[in-house]
Amino acid sequence: MKSLIFSILLFINSSLAFSQWTQVDLFTGDIRDIDAGDSLIFTSAGAASLYKTTNPDSGWTYWDPLAIMPPYISHADVRNSIIFCGGAMNEFYRSVDNGNTWSSVVFNPGYSFIVNDICIGDSFVFSLTNYGLFRSPDTGNTWQACNDPLAAYLMEKLYNDGDVLYILSVDSGLYRSTNNGMSWQTVNNGFYPSCMVKSLVRKGTILILGTFCGYVYKSTDNGITWNMTGMGTGSPINCMTVSGNSLYAGTYAGVFESVNDGYSWTNISNGISHSPVVCIESWGNNILAGTPGGVYLYTAGNNIWERVCKGIYGGSFLRFTNSNGPVFTFDNLAGVFFSEDHGSTWNIKNSGLSGYDLYMLESNGTDVFAGSDFGMFKSSSAAPGWTSVQGGLPVSVPRYLIFSNNNLYASLNNGTVYKSTNAGTTWNWSSQGLPTTVGAPPISISGNNLYSIINTDLYSSLNNGNNWNYQASVPNLAYFSFFDACPNSLMAITGNTSIIVSTDSGQTWALRTFPVPPNIVYINDLLVVGNNYYVSTNKGIFFSDDDGISWTDISAGLPVANTQAIGYDGTYLFVTTDIHGTFRMPADQVTFIKGQTNKKPWAVYPNPASDFINFTGIDMAERIQIFDLYGRLEVEYKTSGSKTFTIPVSKLKNGLYLLKINGQFIEYLSIQN
Repeated sequence: MKSLIFSILLFINSSLAFSQWTQVDLFTGDIRDIDAGDSLIFTSAGAASLYKTTNPDSGWTYWDPLAIMPPYISHADVRNSIIFCGGAMNEFYRSVDNGNTWSSVVFNPGYSFIVNDICIGDSFVFSLTNYGLFRSPDTGNTWQACNDPLAAYLMEKLYNDGDVLYILSVDSGLYRSTNNGMSWQTVNNGFYPSCMVKSLVRKGTILILGTFCGYVYKSTDNGITWNMTGMGTGSPINCMTVSGNSLYAGTYAGVFESVNDGYSWTNISNGISHSPVVCIESWGNNILAGTPGGVYLYTAGNNIWERVCKGIYGGSFLRFTNSNGPVFTFDNLAGVFFSEDHGSTWNIKNSGLSGYDLYMLESNGTDVFAGSDFGMFKSSSAAPGWTSVQGGLPVSVPRYLIFSNNNLYASLNNGTVYKSTNAGTTWNWSSQGLPTTVGAPPISISGNNLYSIINTDLYSSLNNGNNWNYQASVPNLAYFSFFDACPNSLMAITGNTSIIVSTDSGQTWALRTFPVPPNIVYINDLLVVGNNYYVSTNKGIFFSDDDGISWTDISAGLPVANTQAIGYDGTYLFVTTDIHGTFRMPADQVTFIKGQTNKKPWAVYPNPASDFINFTGIDMAERIQIFDLYGRLEVEYKTSGSKTFTIPVSKLKNGLYLLKINGQFIEYLSIQN
């Protein structure tokens, strides 16, 4: 019986140790389309597919209609209970019961088709693709091409105006059909097709056309002739919608409102942190705007937009910071997000950045640095935005940044290293001894020494970067993806999954075996915390505390194995996944997995226990705490510093508990009364 209890307890302990990841509310998505039906609102968030809600304020639900790998959905249309959605990579789906059940649309206009737009009309469903326009009379069962004379043009959007159908073309203006798409006429009278028509809406008896040039045209004869109205928005127009007496335009400069049919415009973008506005939709008295950084909600009279992205995990966070302090991360479309409470809440910090396409993001306590095509920027969690800190740096993209002995070292795309001794205010060239190279040389620090790999050679600096010396040739290094160091070793990841390590300052290197599940194709990120190495892969997260000799899988509990960027804020580890969002785990929990099997210098017995537990061999114990599995404190006992003592546990209910000494987890405790 004792053997059975031990086996069951060991299984439960192992499962709990592998289930410490919890999701954090880091939401964003590259919103491509928004459609409001009678009861549901749908939005597509790029590669993360389709989301639905009945109220954006309450959050969104990820929708994988066919329970398959998420399609790349970029367009959807809703009418009554019928929904069509499609996008790239031959993805086209339909539902005729308000999304309760779905089926693939049998549709093959050509190799690798792309759905550019979808329109559900009274008699037909229309699909605009890279192979032209197609229509279906039977809710998507059969399709008929209706391209003449459109096949040669870049068709972007559809607009259904009752009995009249319009196509907006990127390079040839506007087309109009009065017979459900079987024949077409060009209706460009009054505007230049080169302005690129982008949006068409009806407001009462008037059709209003928005262009990429920012000009607005209106027609009172159903699109036969057009006249410019006013001077436009002054910014390229991507989309328009009508609500009440107001016309709204989504542009590269935010959202504009017109109350006089487009003659004059007012920018009403207060609260929108991202641009451009790609899609816009009216929903009752509200307006929904889609941007590369998520969905925004506007209610007339409130004069401010609210970001409503809860539940949308469409972002691609490429980097997390690694330091004691606030955690920062970035998405190249949505910009920089940061958290001061270990990921419980997140804020956007983009003000002052010249574009969000970042290559580097590193922090040192509260200071954070970002590198982009526009140079080096600095901010902090307390600062309202970013400041350029380019003093002394040449015009080149910063790719790597490390901190050592109050110095900052930046590696630039022009192949040089620069040093700052005043927190990034000014920079000085620090490449003496490094050979000329193409691209930024990766740099890292081990102890007080700086290291850099150029081609297949290792260079080191023992005097704070004042000069560099050739250290050794690195074997098995055809090319490498990551290079980092801990106090005891250097590690390079070469190819996609090969790991080489040096424990003697780069003089000799050993190829490490990566004993993990098969079919690992990519190592996506490398993180160093103390003497621990962490790698994220397409098969989960692994860590090593013995310089890569052995690796332990710590990814169980994550919803998917494909992990991306990993980071650390001094307390928690963070990881982002491909489509299921970002997760965190207390860093001290990582050692549970491997530590459970190691010989411990202390003893806690009996375990399982009923009345009391004994402690022996524990130095400097001041506070013993027992928590339930929900994190609630059940027992707290203060000791006199003795190595041997006993505490009562008879009042605890049967079950498993977490035992901590001085705030550090030591093992699980089983109570069996």
